[in-house]
Amino acid sequence: MRKWSLWSRTNKRFSSQDCQLLPAWHCVIEYAARARFAHSERYFYQWEDHKCYLMRWSAHCAVPQNTNNFGSPNDCMDTCSGWA
Repeated sequence: MRKWSLWSRTNKRFSSQDCQLLPAWHCVIEYAARARFAHSERYFYQWEDHKCYLMRWSAHCAVPQNTNNFGSPNDCMDTCSGWA
């Protein structure tokens, strides 16, 4: 059986384990505090639900590369939905 091969923008192989890891929660801004802190809207893939969810990523945290942290819902689904 042939395995899927998904590639990120940096051409690193993105595995199913990468899609199961959740982002660092100390960098996520809660909905109620969104107006008080600088942030960017990012998306992460929830393995159990097979969906991408919006999160507010704090501006003081660097955006990690090649992790379950995407700039758009389309990037999120394109990269991780094929594994689940």
